[in-house]
Amino acid sequence: MEIVLNHDVFPIAELWKEKVTKNHGFDFHTESLQEVISFGEAKYEKGTNPYNDSADQILKFIALKKDRGDGVHLEKFASKNAISNLLKSSRGFTVAFSMHSDKPESILKNALKSDLIKKLILCSHELHIVGVKS
Repeated sequence: MEIVLNHDVFPIAELWKEKVTKNHGFDFHTESLQEVISFGEAKYEKGTNPYNDSADQILKFIALKKDRGDGVHLEKFASKNAISNLLKSSRGFTVAFSMHSDKPESILKNALKSDLIKKLILCSHELHIVGVKS
């Protein structure tokens, strides 16, 4: 995201978030050129393309207002405008997942047809779908 979209990339959440068992929140955060903070969730599964798992986790975190909770910590990394935009509910999300296919375009097309991705579109100012070929 840094190279292709010119996002500012913040330190991974495990370095600055609370240490609790299970999945305590978003995996990573970036800021776009439009000063929108993107909350990212990455999923890896051997032999599958877990974009639905990533999208589902993001939707659960939204319901728990984890993006708002992270905002307090992100003030140390993000621009003032990005924090202001977040407070106005202008936020982005990044669905990141492992891709196991020789046809990555078809995986990404299928991801865009997913009901969970469609739900995310409705609550996102920016939405990024990132498949990492493994």
